[in-house]
Parts: sequence; structure tokens; C-alpha cells
Amino acid sequence: MPDLSSDARPEIVVCVCDPEVDAALGAASALTDGLASARARRVEATEPEAIASELEGRLRDPACRALLILGRARADGFRVQTRAENRTLNGKGRFAPTGPGVVRATASAQEIVRALTDAGQSAEISSQSDGDAASYMLFRAMCGLPDGIDAPAVALLRVPSDPARAGAGLEAAMGAIARHLSPAARGSAH
Repeated sequence: MPDLSSDARPEIVVCVCDPEVDAALGAASALTDGLASARARRVEATEPEAIASELEGRLRDPACRALLILGRARADGFRVQTRAENRTLNGKGRFAPTGPGVVRATASAQEIVRALTDAGQSAEISSQSDGDAASYMLFRAMCGLPDGIDAPAVALLRVPSDPARAGAGLEAAMGAIARHLSPAARGSAH
């Protein structure tokens, strides 16, 4: 087991919001070990409110350099969702009554799509917000994002349920995000 206290790779927090995507990813190496250029830390909660609470804490941790939210794709390809609406989890009202109506993800959607297509996957960018837990998590994450130039990059990737494609897509997306992150400071590495 590697000593994570000296691991200076930037940390990407990965949040899987759908049981079908979770099953498709299984024990994908990018999810469990990370990549050569970044380490992964998975959100272990399963209930949406518990996930949201854990994300809020993780986003404030200096070791967290990026957040990748994974939701289920409605079609066969990958889709990078760039925005989320201010909705409660059940969609019957606004989550933040005085908050913005829409938030935008901060990670480069173009870089993620380019990495996916370079890996042989079909991928697109969409500003269409789905009314599911993944969109809810994106909204909550963006509202809880700390201010400043060191704020973590945030992305929402819609993943098809094919296990072989899901793992390859996760690795490509994490690689695209990691290319724009600097190593963690020695004091913040876990």
C-alpha cells in the first residue's frame, strides 16, 4: 500500500450518483488508484443528502483539486453536462430560494470531450440540465465551492452503462482534468 501522506499528485474527488453507473464502473483502476498524474478519492456515501454534505467538506479540503461527478447517460455516448438548475432533489422547487437559477461547471468541457474522443469514445457537450441526483450534486457543489483562484475544478460526466466504456471514459476524463492541475502542496497531501 503506497504512503499517501507523501503523494503530491493532485486529488480528484469522484462522486458516483447513480447505481447503474456504479455497477458499470465496478473496480475501475482510475477510480480505485487514480492515474499517474492524479489520485482519486471516491465519495463513499450513497444517499443524495449524505453525498452533498460530504462533497461540501471535500471541496473545502485543500487537497481536493477537482471534483468529477458521474451520472447516467440517457444515450449510448458520454455527455459532459455544463450546467445545472436550482432545483430540489425531487424537482418540485428551488433548492436555494435566493440563489442563482443556473450554475455552470468550471472544468473544461472541451478538454474532457477531446480526451474522450481521443480514447475512441463518442462524447458531446450539453448545457441541458437533467432533473436527477447528478444535476442536483453539480448545483450543490457549485454553490458550496470556495471563492478564490485555487477553487477546485468541477465537472459532471454522463456515463453509458457499458462497463468497458465506462472505465475507459472515466480514465480519459480524469486525465483531461488532471492535465490542468498542479501537484498538491506537501502540507496538504494526504
